[in-house]
Amino acid sequence: MDDDTPLPTPAPPPSPLSKEPTELQKLRFDYAWKWFNFHAEQRTKMFNFMLVGLGILATALVGAIEKKLLLEAAVVGTAATMVALVFSLLDARNRQLYIAAMDVLIDAEKNLVIGDGVKFKDHNGQDKDFGISRRIALEEGADKSTWRGWREGRHRHWMPALAYAFALLFALAALRAWWVYFDSVGKPPEASAQVCCQWIAPAPATPASAVAVSVPASGSSDGVTLDGTARMQTRHWAAMWIGLALVGAGVAALALGHRLAGGAAVAGGIGVSLLSGLSIPLSFHVDPKFEAKLADRIELRVESLLKIARGAEPGLLAAERFGGFDPGGERFECDAEPNSKALAGIKAGISLARERRQGAVVLLVGSTDRSALSPPMRARFESNSGLARARVDQVERCLGIPAVAAASAPSSSLEVVRVITGPSYTPSSRDTADLAAQKMAQDREVKAFVISVPTRKP
Repeated sequence: MDDDTPLPTPAPPPSPLSKEPTELQKLRFDYAWKWFNFHAEQRTKMFNFMLVGLGILATALVGAIEKKLLLEAAVVGTAATMVALVFSLLDARNRQLYIAAMDVLIDAEKNLVIGDGVKFKDHNGQDKDFGISRRIALEEGADKSTWRGWREGRHRHWMPALAYAFALLFALAALRAWWVYFDSVGKPPEASAQVCCQWIAPAPATPASAVAVSVPASGSSDGVTLDGTARMQTRHWAAMWIGLALVGAGVAALALGHRLAGGAAVAGGIGVSLLSGLSIPLSFHVDPKFEAKLADRIELRVESLLKIARGAEPGLLAAERFGGFDPGGERFECDAEPNSKALAGIKAGISLARERRQGAVVLLVGSTDRSALSPPMRARFESNSGLARARVDQVERCLGIPAVAAASAPSSSLEVVRVITGPSYTPSSRDTADLAAQKMAQDREVKAFVISVPTRKP
């Protein structure tokens, strides 16, 4: 053979696509595609369920806060935090499952569908590897910049990040709610829960202290022994801020893929923040000694202080009504019921003021009705006001005010104030005769009040 004879060009290697795929290869491809499609679709559905569920929990949390349901708000916030973290774990699991199928599809594109090393021009005229899943894997593998993934809106960055963001926000709300709840335990209700000047319910007995005091009856030196328990409640701000920092660091670790460390940091941060609002039980034993008589140094006058407090402000001791007066008359039966019972109530109020060494003011209020006086009664009383004054005098006579005043202690005083008012009832055409008679009878009543007043020593 002449040396100048050119050698034959070697044939290109056979293409993997030169043969028809076997039934087994088709079955493998179909199996991988169905697996990928199921778990990819399940991932997006779970993300939608997460948005709906967390939206419902957020609405419940806001409603509990608006209604000042502190414990309910704290529980809802904690539950929402756990739900958000669980959804993030489910999202990671779904991604892991469909990535396993996507790896099989990439290999099938290379060996069964498209082939290896096949290029084509994209819409920008640039050479690209012919394929879909394989092309995306090659391009993203060449550029591993995380910021580019965020900028391009890649699912593996944004979907777990949103779940962690929800978890962080709910965790902060839950920590705040637990803090306010623990801070409000044992405190009286707010002003909106008051009626006038007293609480609706008495404040619960606080475990702030339970002290036993023992004092010896005799001896040259007095000893006092204090035994008891108490609770020290304070605001541990440093612990709370450390807990919040741990929660934030845990969420960041979860976003970066460190699940174990991130979950531990979030749980630890929540625990530290909650512990900052708890009270600390204390036990104490104090045994001081005094050289002088304890009774000479400390004088407890509880009963005296109570008496002073009772006499510091005016108070209503008794209030009664006297009725049974006929229209146009002043006759009054002292011993008839229920007048005798009302008289006993007024006298009891006067006696109570005397026992407290307070002054007493008996206020007698007489009123008139709209009945016209007959000529004889007009000649006697002149007007309805004169008739009302006569009725007041009858009640005062039955009370025996002069005798009661004479029997009062020197430190107390008794005064009588008489007031005459006009009728309070105005007849209406819609009122029945019985109702009108009842209302006019009430205008003929005499009302009596016993008011205690403080007495001042000269």
